[in-house]
Amino acid sequence: MELDATETERRQLAYATQFFDFTPDAYVDSITAPSKDSVNEHLDAAKERCATEFTGKVKEKDLEEAFVLIKDAYASNAAEVLEKFGRYLKKNIFHIPSDVVLP
Repeated sequence: MELDATETERRQLAYATQFFDFTPDAYVDSITAPSKDSVNEHLDAAKERCATEFTGKVKEKDLEEAFVLIKDAYASNAAEVLEKFGRYLKKNIFHIPSDVVLP
């Protein structure tokens, strides 16, 4: 949750944390980190495969630079998509209706 959150947002966070026994941000982080790691592992495997397939045809430096560009593009696009996904989850899934009374 952002530091400049309103009182309503802070109360909603407290309710969601009490209801679910975890913070919505922790749940979003538990999804985003492994997904980024998984894609990076697959990109590394693809780079290894390309390196063996194109031995002698493509310079290793050029291949490395190409995969750095691919990873950078993936990271920026994935960060945007996962941020939107996190906002959606917090707004629509982890939202505790105002008529729910918690202990």
